[in-house]
Order: sequence, then structure tokens, then C-alpha cells
Amino acid sequence: MYDIPIREIRPAHIRYCLNDATIIYKGRRFSPTANSKRSIAALLNSLFKYAIDNEYVNENPMDRVHLEESTEVQNEHIAFTKEELNKLWSAIGTIPNVELILIQCYSGWRPKELFTLKTENVNIEEGYMIGGGKTKAGMNRTVPIHSKIKDLVTCYYNYATESGSEYVFYYSTMLKSKEKRTPVNYRKYTVVYNRAIEELGLNLEHRPHDGRKTFATLAKESGMNEYALKRLMGHSIQDLTERVYTDRSLDWLKEEIEKIK
Repeated sequence: MYDIPIREIRPAHIRYCLNDATIIYKGRRFSPTANSKRSIAALLNSLFKYAIDNEYVNENPMDRVHLEESTEVQNEHIAFTKEELNKLWSAIGTIPNVELILIQCYSGWRPKELFTLKTENVNIEEGYMIGGGKTKAGMNRTVPIHSKIKDLVTCYYNYATESGSEYVFYYSTMLKSKEKRTPVNYRKYTVVYNRAIEELGLNLEHRPHDGRKTFATLAKESGMNEYALKRLMGHSIQDLTERVYTDRSLDWLKEEIEKIK
């Protein structure tokens, strides 16, 4: 729509943009995520409101474009295969920040939940992390630190506490470069994913939420208790007895998460 005068833009143009738009990054083509499409829609809505205020147009075509319609088609998340996980483990020490992907794969945090984990809410000695958001069920949930990632989490935690960082996890452009360690955000986490995918020859369709999909997949394959998985991932529990009348201990959650090998 870039070359179309704003007064000539119609709802059909916007629907086509939202439904068929692609992102090209380093020669690879992606479909925008639902969040990206919401951001595009919000930008266009603000643009047309500005145009109406300044009398460039008389109506906002976004009023006839439904967001649910434009975000109906979404990329499906893809779990890392066992072979891909082995490649990620072997890349520790050669690809900066690859540990973040593995930590997500064995804890189930959403990317933003991982970035915002605070040092005060991580207990290395007792082996658990408290964090989460987005949904009521996901707020302030307790996730045990799986034994496979305990050393990784401890390394980040120790550096964070020594440097006085509020947050546990950080981003570094180089290996063993304390001077260039900065807080992680979604853009930097995407850089971590893209670098790992390209250098290790992983599935090009992987995206930052795939670590969470991997955790759920590994949990199902290991026979983890259904309610333990829901609690760890922050999903709502419909069963009244389990949700309201059943107390679950940290030890129980630890036993369940350790079923993942």
C-alpha cells in the first residue's frame, strides 16, 4: 500500500496486506505472527484517525476490517526434535546465548516470561523459579529448575547477582564478554534463534515460542501428569477439585518435571 494515496486505500487492500503479507529476513520468507498483524492493524488504525482529523479522508476503512478475520491464519509452533536438541547442547560455548533456548525447552516459559524473571524470584538452592504473566493462570507460577539446565541457570543467576542485575537472564554479543552483557528482549531473543538455526542447520521455520512447544511435547512424551503440565505452563485448569481443593507441593512438581529426560 506504500504507493497508494491514503484516500484511495480500501478495506480490501488492508485485508490483503494482513492476510498475505510476508516478512523477508536474510533471504528467508516468513508469515507475520498474530502479534505482528495486531501491530500492523493498530498502526493503520492510528494512521487513518490522523488522516480523518486532518481531513485527508472522511472515514476509517479499518472500521470494516475485523482483526479476528485478519489473524485467522497463524504459523504453527514446531517442537525441536531430539536431534536438534542435541545440536543445541553441543553448541554451548560456541554460539552465544544458545543456553537461553535450552532453558526455555526444559522450563516452558514464554519468551517474555523468561526475560523478565527476577533474581529475587529464583531460588537456586531450593531449585525453583517464580514468574509468568499474560493469563491469570500463568501469573506468579512456580517452575522447578530441571536438573539438565540447573548449571545453565546457576551461571546466569550468579552473574546477575554479582553484577547487581534485577533480571536473571542477559544477552551477550560475544562469548565470555561481561562488558557487553545487556538485558534480553524479544528482538534480541529472535537474534539468538536465527543464529542458532542458521549455524546449526535447524528447521528454518523455528520461532521463539518453539521452546515452549518443545517443553510441552517432551512432557507429554514422558508421561507427565496432565495437571502438573498445566500448572507449569500456566494453563487454566477446568477441573474444580484439582483447581480449588487440591494442594500440589513443590516436591511433586519436581518429580513430574524430572520425568523429562
